[in-house]
Amino acid sequence: MGLPVPEPVAAGFWRYTPLFYQASIIIRRIPGAKPLAEFASEASLDAWRAAGACVCRFHKAGVYHADLNLMNILVSDQVYLIDFDRGKIMPAGNSGDWQAANIRRLERSLNKCLANLDAGLRARLWGAFLEGYRAP
Repeated sequence: MGLPVPEPVAAGFWRYTPLFYQASIIIRRIPGAKPLAEFASEASLDAWRAAGACVCRFHKAGVYHADLNLMNILVSDQVYLIDFDRGKIMPAGNSGDWQAANIRRLERSLNKCLANLDAGLRARLWGAFLEGYRAP
């Protein structure tokens, strides 16, 4: 789909019973990548805008990330999403409620991970994310 995710290197699948399995994937390391949670300053607003634009690309492609949080958004040469073990491709024509719920989940992550930040700065970071998400 051309979306920014780390390159997969190897994968494995082990079935234990007809209902239970374990799967693993090894991905290529992204040089210099840091989680969005580490971009917690006024100087980081552009990174948050880029993160918003990135998440929007995934949503427009119908990709649901079941664990969207600040640690699963990596910033390096570009923004990447990782950890799709429970993610899925949503059916076309879906109402869009799942995107809004996904964004609310990310906002909870922001408020939890960056609870020690000044509320005004947290609001500006979140505003920059939403600005990037809503940009054309």
